[in-house]
Amino acid sequence: MSLTTKSETSSAPLREDDDGLAAHVAHRAPDLYITFLSILVGIVLADLLQLVRNDLRFWPIDARAVMTSAQIVGMAGSALGTWAVYAHLAIAQRQTPRFSESLAAFVGPLVLLVANSFVGAADPTAWFLLAGIFLTVATVASAASVLNSARPIEGRAFRRMLRPGGFLLVLAVGAPSAFAAAALVKSGLVGPWGAAAMACATVPAAMLLPVLYFRDWRRALREGPRAPAERPTLSRGDGSITEGWVREKVSDVFITLISITIGLALQEMVDQARDRMTLWPLDSASLMTWGQIGGVVSSVLSAWLIYGHLAISRRGLPSYAETLSGAVAPMFLAVASGLTGRAEVWPWLYAGAAYLALQIFVTRLFTRFAESPVEKALLVQVGRPSGYTLIMLIGAPVYALIGLGEQFGFLPQWLVLCAVLASGPAGMLCAWMFFRDWRKALAA
Repeated sequence: MSLTTKSETSSAPLREDDDGLAAHVAHRAPDLYITFLSILVGIVLADLLQLVRNDLRFWPIDARAVMTSAQIVGMAGSALGTWAVYAHLAIAQRQTPRFSESLAAFVGPLVLLVANSFVGAADPTAWFLLAGIFLTVATVASAASVLNSARPIEGRAFRRMLRPGGFLLVLAVGAPSAFAAAALVKSGLVGPWGAAAMACATVPAAMLLPVLYFRDWRRALREGPRAPAERPTLSRGDGSITEGWVREKVSDVFITLISITIGLALQEMVDQARDRMTLWPLDSASLMTWGQIGGVVSSVLSAWLIYGHLAISRRGLPSYAETLSGAVAPMFLAVASGLTGRAEVWPWLYAGAAYLALQIFVTRLFTRFAESPVEKALLVQVGRPSGYTLIMLIGAPVYALIGLGEQFGFLPQWLVLCAVLASGPAGMLCAWMFFRDWRKALAA
């Protein structure tokens, strides 16, 4: 398909199927950019998990514990929001990248990595100061990326994302607020609970920013240039040239994120096993640990198989919730790895039930956000109750009940062991059932 539009600076048309080296670089640059950005964000999240596991205190609940919890949630939300904003802005631009805008977007994750060192500290001044620096960098980098869009199509569309009331409003307000919080804490004008309250305020801000960004981003893709006479003429299909470009690239973004978070979950499981688990000689306790490890690893692999192949089946513009849905399951499993190999098995069983319930919700989310009738029909066929979701529908209540029985001593240990050992094969069966229905639906 050939898509053409007239450039403002040249009478020659811009051809999206141009085979020149510059066109090739513009096409491949987002992949390079997104991969590096995803790795940086993965490092930030891995460092947070390491802090949660080894260094931080969450009990008893006091001002410091509340502040620590808010800092962790805010940091995780900021890391994922940073990835979502910059990655999706990258795939919407078709130009040779500049040094300044490429470098600016990577400074944000690096600042977050430094800020991790001050999470849970008795004096949160440095953490608030780094939060202000991060928000300032994010403001400059976002504005620079939008303003430097060289092509006339996306340039006009994305510059309207900078209007008042958009996603930059959160950054513009948040940066001075963070610096003010640092000054208040340093001067002693607020106590521990005041600092905790200000830390808690970062959580909704971290969640709101990417939501506003995706609202403006999707609108810019669909609107194209402001003047109808200047809209490009497509040889087939609907929407703008920019929207068609993004639809081709968006599954790559999703797959990159889920691959990074899956690797993070597996690394966390390996670290937990090396640090504190007894795996040999085989007895009832070590066999229970092996069963839990098998269940986590099986769930991680099945999550990658299912979400990755669902992603390549989609061609719609994603929402923020849909974008992060693939990262929720691996991050949940990474945190749940800390429950593996403990003397009490019931917390792991409860986590398993919650994970399966979460999987059901995410599957429904994919179907709900499908735009094309063909894609929706495929997802409905794959996600039918008699398909791979049957494992989740049965497993969630069963694991919750077994966890309840194990917690209060109602069930024999051999039954609990059988339930744990069954988790690994169940994960692989779930993935096999998905592939069976997915291939059948594609053939239809």
